[in-house]
Amino acid sequence: MKRPLEEDLGNYIIELEAVGEDKRISRLEREEAERVAEERRREREAEAERNRIEAERVDHLRQLAAEWREARELREFLEVVEAKESRSEEVMQWVRWGHSVADHLDPVLNREYAEKIR
Repeated sequence: MKRPLEEDLGNYIIELEAVGEDKRISRLEREEAERVAEERRREREAEAERNRIEAERVDHLRQLAAEWREARELREFLEVVEAKESRSEEVMQWVRWGHSVADHLDPVLNREYAEKIR
């Protein structure tokens, strides 16, 4: 026997409220999962940025060391030339010029490194 709609109306309302509550809980859980995922994504991006900056710093350090070695090699070469060659004004002028080139390349003398460590 069929029951009148009025008798089942209360059950329908309770069932609709339960479904609504389930959907609300699902939405809150989904939003929390999205928030956590977004936070992890931001953390990964921040870590990647820190790694990128560190790699740049290491590359710059290596470049400065290479420039310093080049300046040192030039000075050593110029010392050998100075010791072996006659001390003519032309040779001495060239040696002085070579030293100025080495000084310009030397990141310690021109304090290029100091800009990067601040």
